[in-house]
Amino acid sequence: MKKGVVLLFLVIIILIPFVYATDINSCQTLAGDDSYFLTQNVSTTAGCFDVNSFTGNNILLDCQGFTAFGDGGFAEIGFQASLRNNITIRNCNFNGFYWGISLDSGATNLVAYNNTIYNVTGDGFRISNVNININVTSNTVDSPDFGGATVSNVLNLTFFNNTIMNTAVWASIDLNNVNNSLFDNNNLVNSSVHGFWVGSSGGSCNNNNFTNNIFDSDLSYSTVGNPNSANFYLDVSVDSRFENNTMNKSGQAGFRIINNDINNTIVSNVIINSSKAGIYSSGGGSGNVIDGNNITYHTRGLAAGIYLSSISDQNQFNITNNLNIGNNTYGVYLTNANATNLTGNTIAFNGNTGIFLTNSHNTTINSNTLNNNTRDGIGLVALSSDNVISSNTVYLNSNIGINITNSTNNSAFSNSVYNHTAGAAAGFYIRDVNAVNYIYDNLVVENNTYGTYSRDANFTNFTGNVFTGNRDGLYFHFFTHNLIIYNNTLTGTSVGYPLHVGLSDNATVENNNISFNSVYVLLDDSNNALLINNTFEGNGALETPDAIFIDNDCNNFTFVNNSLINNLYNGLWVDGNGSIYGNVFSGNDNIGLYVERSAQNLSIYSNNFTNHTLNTAAGIYFSDLGNAWINVSTNLNITNNTYGILINNSDNKYLENNIITSGVYGVYVYDSDNTTFISNTLNSNTNTGIYLNSTNNTVVTSNTANSNTQDGIYITDNFNVTLNSNTLNLNLDNGLNISDSDNLTFNSNTLTYNSQGVYSINTNNSFYQSNTINHSTGIGITFASSYNNDLSSNTLFNNSASGISMSTSSNNNNIYSNTIFNGTNGQGIEIYSSNNNSIYNNPSLNGNVYGLYLEDSLNMNVTNNTFNFNLAAGLYIDNTTTTLDITSNVANNNTQYGYQIISSQNNFTNSNASGNGAIQYYFDGANVTFLDRVYVTNLPSTSSVLNITNGGIVNTLNYDIIETDYLNFTFNNATNLSFFATNDLTNQGVSATTCSNTSEICDIASNLLVMNNLSINGSVNNLTIYYNSSDLNSTFNESNLTVARYSNGWSSLSNTFEINTTAQFVRLIGDLTSFSPWAAVTFDAAPSSGSSGSTSGTSGGGSPGNTGAPDRSNNNQNQQQEAGEPGETQTTNVNSQVGQTNTVTNTFSNGVTSTLTFNTNTDSSGSVVVTMNTGSSGVPNGRRPFFEVIFRGNFTNETLEFPIDLRFEVPLQELGITSDELDDWDIYILKIHDNDQRVRLQTHTELDSARDLLIITAKTKKQKM
Repeated sequence: MKKGVVLLFLVIIILIPFVYATDINSCQTLAGDDSYFLTQNVSTTAGCFDVNSFTGNNILLDCQGFTAFGDGGFAEIGFQASLRNNITIRNCNFNGFYWGISLDSGATNLVAYNNTIYNVTGDGFRISNVNININVTSNTVDSPDFGGATVSNVLNLTFFNNTIMNTAVWASIDLNNVNNSLFDNNNLVNSSVHGFWVGSSGGSCNNNNFTNNIFDSDLSYSTVGNPNSANFYLDVSVDSRFENNTMNKSGQAGFRIINNDINNTIVSNVIINSSKAGIYSSGGGSGNVIDGNNITYHTRGLAAGIYLSSISDQNQFNITNNLNIGNNTYGVYLTNANATNLTGNTIAFNGNTGIFLTNSHNTTINSNTLNNNTRDGIGLVALSSDNVISSNTVYLNSNIGINITNSTNNSAFSNSVYNHTAGAAAGFYIRDVNAVNYIYDNLVVENNTYGTYSRDANFTNFTGNVFTGNRDGLYFHFFTHNLIIYNNTLTGTSVGYPLHVGLSDNATVENNNISFNSVYVLLDDSNNALLINNTFEGNGALETPDAIFIDNDCNNFTFVNNSLINNLYNGLWVDGNGSIYGNVFSGNDNIGLYVERSAQNLSIYSNNFTNHTLNTAAGIYFSDLGNAWINVSTNLNITNNTYGILINNSDNKYLENNIITSGVYGVYVYDSDNTTFISNTLNSNTNTGIYLNSTNNTVVTSNTANSNTQDGIYITDNFNVTLNSNTLNLNLDNGLNISDSDNLTFNSNTLTYNSQGVYSINTNNSFYQSNTINHSTGIGITFASSYNNDLSSNTLFNNSASGISMSTSSNNNNIYSNTIFNGTNGQGIEIYSSNNNSIYNNPSLNGNVYGLYLEDSLNMNVTNNTFNFNLAAGLYIDNTTTTLDITSNVANNNTQYGYQIISSQNNFTNSNASGNGAIQYYFDGANVTFLDRVYVTNLPSTSSVLNITNGGIVNTLNYDIIETDYLNFTFNNATNLSFFATNDLTNQGVSATTCSNTSEICDIASNLLVMNNLSINGSVNNLTIYYNSSDLNSTFNESNLTVARYSNGWSSLSNTFEINTTAQFVRLIGDLTSFSPWAAVTFDAAPSSGSSGSTSGTSGGGSPGNTGAPDRSNNNQNQQQEAGEPGETQTTNVNSQVGQTNTVTNTFSNGVTSTLTFNTNTDSSGSVVVTMNTGSSGVPNGRRPFFEVIFRGNFTNETLEFPIDLRFEVPLQELGITSDELDDWDIYILKIHDNDQRVRLQTHTELDSARDLLIITAKTKKQKM
């Protein structure tokens, strides 16, 4: 309505007719009640047109576009009106005056229309002390030296559609004490300092309207020395409205509000490109409203869309519903500003922070939209307190959504903060705070690095927030103490932590839902933390994350009543010290609770660990903890995990009253010492109840390990382990399995219905005492490769196999005071290939197959044992080559034998046998010495006292050693029969090739077997002798082998023989009653005497048409030389090198060439002596004359070994035969050993017809020289 009145008023004034019309052509004073029309340009050196108190009212001046020129002198005025009414000036041009138009001193109803004022040295318009109704419309002021218009003490001014440009040193429009006025649709261009200065001299300007004005000015204070330039400079403005103005290039500010500006409304303006701020206030005033504006591109230095400074609680600003505060350095910047209300604004694309508070208090930041700001959405820094941030939408800011730094007691709630994507972006950032800030009910999503980052911030309260899709959710780092994190939802973090508390003490994390994050919650170097009633579910999409990780130097934390379920790696990873109780760990892919490195003094109790089953998953895993003491107790449900509890490289662990069932391993301990297990239950695991690997000084007491698929307890590579009073039943493999361990104590344990009771391999210096082992489906106690163990006072019964079994060098063990009975499919005690063991004082080795079974075991002591009612024998000994002492034993009422000794050497002392069903003493190939009387009583009539077979030797001190009612002796061999094998024929007076029958030729093919009957004649049945086919001479047929006896030569017997060329033995079937040397020997018919010939011979010997035996007689070299003339000798020295092939060639006077080739594998020097012997007589067995070449090596390395290649080139004339006769002769090379043993080599012959030579070659096996 007010705007309508003004327009109507303008029309009325313009159309008022004046009564008179006067043409003028010069400057002059204008009288009243007249209209003046300038008819030409005029000029003056003083003022031009003047209307004053001496003239009348109702004056019209119409210059009709002509110009009045002045000379710029001081106080020269183009048009001046004072103390008059109804004055109109129009269409005038004023050039070169001090003031263009001056309206002052009580004038009313003044109109200035369509005038142009330029090049004035003062102001274009000067309007002052005019009461009411001034209308300045459509005028142009250009290039004044001061301002466009200076207005003071005016009421109801209408300043409409004017253009003011290029002002020099003052405001375009300067207002002082101007009230109820309208400034509309003006165009201010290139103002030098201010556009409008409202209240310039301290006079209040009230109830004015500034609308639709356009500013296009670059207010550079550098040209005029004013740093405070603004389009609207409000010094004292009250209840005024600034609406729909457009400002471009506003200098320091679009609006600058100072001093006592009260209840102004700045609405719907467009403010662009100020150097400092779109709207700037530096104190004073109150109740101002900034609403619905577009404030953009204020970018120089700390420029801001809105900048408020030094605003007190009484000077409140309301900044509301601004459509676009954007592309500024800061959107809104408050410093030392209090009680500001920022509501409903859109603040975007600013170069720093959207809303920035420093040392500002009681600010309301509500329902704003802040996006795409280069730094933060909202920033509270430098002691900004008691501010409320609520219901804002903050997104896509490059750094931080909401930043609270060094500011306290602020509240941020119901905000949506998301998509901060550049660098270390965060939804909330809180730092350097030492009092409470409340962050609650916010939605924080998809922020790049942190949903919230906080450091050096104390007493912050996060409640009811939703953090989703962030890289990190809540990240508290460095000295952020006394946190409260309550009832938040943290989900969908990408690669960072949903919650990180670092170097921050006294945090409370309660009732949060932390689920489906890629990584884990991290508590790092933080003390006294309480984590209670939280849910951790589905976390860990990345490799090796956890649901939560409590890192080292986290002391005295409490983790209680949390749920950790279905996380993709571990549930809880602990490296700190505290208490973990009342939690549920279930379905995590790897480990429920992982404890490592620096954790100490940790208590873990009353938790549930279930369903950790993938790969090496575990309910609880302790790793690399050193000597940290940890108490694991009363965890009543550790079920269906791969490892119930896994301990690695971690000492001093205490496990008590835990129930661990239905996993793979109940407890698995590796490389960990001083572990204590008390009263735990470890049942129905698919592998082992307790598995101890390299765990020293371990105590396992009163535990129950039943129904495990493999072992109840498995121990390997351990030292000093104590197992007391444990119950190990119904395990499908072993009750206790031990390997590679020392100094174990296994005491008072019960092992029932296991596959085996105890299995021990490479276990030494240990004690097994007072255990009860029964109903095993296999052996009660098994030892392999174990020594220096004591087994005492154990009770083993009703085991399906043996009670105690030792094998594979289980030496120096003591087995005493044990009761072992009813092992119906095994032995009471069985020992294989184990030496120096003592079995003594065992009161009952009864009711087994054998009471005691020893095989391949030396230096045994068997003393004071009782072997009764066993199914086979009381004591069985086989193949003990050293003397075994059998002392003070009793073997009664065994089904077959009392003592069964096979291939063994034994001393019997006071060891009696009675009532045994078949034989009391059975010796098969045994060497037995009775050192005292042997008493045999209650002997059945069908039972033998003594049975000696297969070469048994019985030595006695007296011959009436056996006292019994019945005597039944069986001698399958002679008593005291001794036999041995040798290859030393000379020492036994045996020739390898001498036959008893001179019509035969023969040769030995095996070692020599010598049997001597020292007392009573007996018999030997089915004598078997083994040979080696490689030792057979090729001149004999393998099928001609037989068992032969030597007595002045080899004799073949008439017994039935068996030859096995595959197994390589020959067997004489039947009894032998004579005792002398025996061997496997080949026989053939002797050849007839050959015809005489030349005196030369081959490099060997033989007979025509005969595959005769090789010469193995004991002839020495001199005997060989006697067969012919003295020999011809050639000597060659050889210096051999590593890998060097040595060749020695000799040519003798008879035309024979010999070649020796050998390759040594070690440095050695020496000589080879080559001797040629020829002869024509003295050849045994009618052989043709021959020659012989002997190679003898003399090397410095006595252990030198090498094969030798031999080659002879012999003229046929030297042999005395023709080529046609070669097929009638057997020609071979003979190898003679140092002991004169001779071996025929596999020989190859080839005729060189061109040279009439016979080439003879052979190769020795590796030969030691």
